[in-house]
Amino acid sequence: MISVSGYQIEQILYQNARYAYYQAIRSDTGAKAIIKSIPSTSSVLKDVTRFKHEYDILRNLNIPGVIQMEAKIDHAKGMALVIKEFDADPLAEILKRERLDVSEALRIALSL
Repeated sequence: MISVSGYQIEQILYQNARYAYYQAIRSDTGAKAIIKSIPSTSSVLKDVTRFKHEYDILRNLNIPGVIQMEAKIDHAKGMALVIKEFDADPLAEILKRERLDVSEALRIALSL
């Protein structure tokens, strides 16, 4: 488990070799957030660059259905992106459960 200043980590949501996702609470406001962390043990330059690029792109987008970035934070075990919590299922999960019709797929593609 990681420790990120200003956030209380509640639980791990998902982890693979490159990233970990945590459910967290912002200490000052009590707002929920998702923390995406890249561990320092796997922080090769390519991964760190990709992580920073993801933050730079997403922090400037304001599209319904696309995650919103709150902060990019360095911590003792690596780097973390703080994502405002959202009430939606990831597209990958939706696609595992059902097949989208053409109009819905086009609507999503155009919004991205």
